[in-house]
This record gives sequence, C-alpha cells and structure tokens, in this order.
Amino acid sequence: MAVSNGPSISLCGEVRVELRGRSLEGVVGGSSAKLAFAYLILNRGHPIERDELVAAVWGDDAPRDPHHALRTVLYRLRKALGPSFVPGRKSVSLNLPAATVIDVEEVERALVRAEKAVARHRCGTAMEEARNAVLLTEGGLLRGLDREWLDMRRRELGMQRATALACIARASLELGGANLRAGERIEPFRESGHVLLIQTLAARGDVAEALRAYESVRVRLREELGTVPSLELRRLHADLLAGGRAPARRRRPRAAQILALLPFLLGIGDQIESVDGLIASFPA
Repeated sequence: MAVSNGPSISLCGEVRVELRGRSLEGVVGGSSAKLAFAYLILNRGHPIERDELVAAVWGDDAPRDPHHALRTVLYRLRKALGPSFVPGRKSVSLNLPAATVIDVEEVERALVRAEKAVARHRCGTAMEEARNAVLLTEGGLLRGLDREWLDMRRRELGMQRATALACIARASLELGGANLRAGERIEPFRESGHVLLIQTLAARGDVAEALRAYESVRVRLREELGTVPSLELRRLHADLLAGGRAPARRRRPRAAQILALLPFLLGIGDQIESVDGLIASFPA
C-alpha cells in the first residue's frame, strides 16, 4: 500500500494495521484474530451476528465453546483498538475513522479512476492508477489462511487485478506500446490476448500459424476449463477458414507495437525473447 500518514489497514500480503499513530500488527497476530478482524473489515457496512462471526473464523473446526473463544478474540481487539472501535454485544461491527485507507477498498477506487482515465485517453493517469491497483493486490488476501468466504473474496480480487492489467495494456497501446513493465501480464486464459495474437499473425500472412494459435487456445480451454472459445475467437477462426485473413481492426495499432505487447497479454513475457519464440511455444 502507498505510504499514508493517516490510519491504514492492509489485508493483502502481510496484515498491517496503523491506527492512532501506531502499528497494531500484534493484535492480529494469530489466525483467529486475523480472520475475525478481516471479516469485520470486509463486511463493515453492517453489524455481524456472533454466530456468523464464529462460522467465519472457525468454520467446521470450532472449539468446544466457540462463543467463549470469540469473546476472547473480541476482548483482545477491543483492548488494542479501543472499545469504541468494536462495538456491539449480540452483533459486532467495526467502527473505523472515516479517513482509514483499506487496501482492498482502495483497489476498487483505483480501478474506477483508471477506467475513467482510459475512456478520456488520459493514458499516463490510467497506467498510474492501474499499477497502484496491481501493487495493492500483491501477496494475496490473508495469505496462508483458508476459508470459503476468503476464496470468494480472492476470486473478486483476482478479477480486479486482471482488469487493472488490462487497463495497463490498453493505455500502453495508446502510448505506443513501450510502457509495460516486467510482471504486467494478463493471465493466459484472458482471450483478448489470443485474439490479438491471431489477428497479428493473420495480418502478416501467417494464416497457418494463426490457425495453430486458435487450436492451441481451444484445446487449452477445453482440457483445463471444460469450455469453448469466446464468440469473438470463434468468428475470427471462421474468417480465417473462409478467407485466409482476419478482418483488420479499426484504428489497429502498428504491428510492431502489437508484437511488443503480445507476450505480456498472453502471460509469458518473462519466457520468450521474440515472436518466433512465442509461435514456437504453441504445441503442434
């Protein structure tokens, strides 16, 4: 998280708490305290019933007297934060200062700003905001802990990270393709990258290689996800079979710019040094 002089909480990577001018990581040192604290933060818009909080913290592995164990956790939180920060008896909530910066919430705000900047062609601002969103998601949510509600939140965070990376790629294309940094790569199942690859190969006249690229992603989607390519990919494949070339995109960036971005869009930017290497990486 970016350095802040005010209260701040990080749930991605190492859990960090800065409130009232001091660090309070010790209060969330154990797994039960971390889970309770995180659940209250992620649901801080409404009070949480104690039974719900018990299920969130211990799941099927609740202690013999879970409500006594929960009282102990809440006591430690209140002692460290102050009683006014964790009010409630039958239900519990988290009452944080209005200026508190929470990383998982800041990711969403940064994405909104990035997408607005892309729409207004303010590409430098878009890349800065999107990179901030990517940086905030580093390390993963509550690393090392396992709960069903965490899995759902992690999927949401993963989708936000992918959206931020897509913003970076779009903004970089508008700026000429020379602004991507190492690690700014979209997951290999993001089909927009494969569309770009196939269109570029076809535009160069490498129709056979474009068809091989389509077959590669089709097989990967079927074998690993049990699904089929998107409608855009299927139409592109049909165009290749019918006419031997893919239709040109309106206002398509120069081929050299696209080629420079392909490894990053496909998530293999650290594995190849040229487009020939990229093509050779596809299975026969």
